[in-house]
Amino acid sequence: RVVPNFLVQFGISYSHDQDLQALAHRSIPDDPKKGIAFAPGIISYAGSGPNSRTSQMFISYGSASSLGTQLWETPVGSVIEGLENAKEFYSYGDMPPWGKGPVQGKIHGHPEYIENEFPLTDKFVECHVQRLGGKAVDPEEERMARELEEASDQRSSEHMEKQKHRDMRHPEMLKAQQEIMKEQQQQAQLQSDSPIPVSLVAVIALAVVAVLFALLKGKNKDTSKSS
Repeated sequence: RVVPNFLVQFGISYSHDQDLQALAHRSIPDDPKKGIAFAPGIISYAGSGPNSRTSQMFISYGSASSLGTQLWETPVGSVIEGLENAKEFYSYGDMPPWGKGPVQGKIHGHPEYIENEFPLTDKFVECHVQRLGGKAVDPEEERMARELEEASDQRSSEHMEKQKHRDMRHPEMLKAQQEIMKEQQQQAQLQSDSPIPVSLVAVIALAVVAVLFALLKGKNKDTSKSS
């Protein structure tokens, strides 16, 4: 919408790119107020309630006192060149009931509403993003990076799926591993609970067996002498 002497609002209203649509409608938390007054060229997000900011933004045409009163109306930038061109955007007026401009709820999802009902509306044909102190982002490089990231996620997903099927093909192996782990845990618990080490118990048992064997052997010798 273009409202002379007030503001121009714009954003990603519709797209056939589902990922772009999802990004355009993702909410952004409100920023704390910094005490920056609205003046011609100040850029801010549009919104409809707390933490309702998405891809919709506006450029202030003037210094309206009503701007900056809402939680989402925090200045995030300013036009440094070409504001006179932005003021020349075609205007159908504000949204109803204050004017005959586009109804905000109808601009999302498909282009026919704007193209048929408001054909003179100005549009962004191309947009470049540049970080402060950095270079402009090449759309082709950005697309390739996104495709590489998606391919990497796909490979990771396929690997996890193969591992899942591999585990399902060998239930006996999994059961055996679980039994071994359970037995090892029981052994460790037995050793930790027993006041006498298991190895010492084994030595004592062998000694007892040896003594009993010696006593029995001596008894047999005495019996043979008597007879």
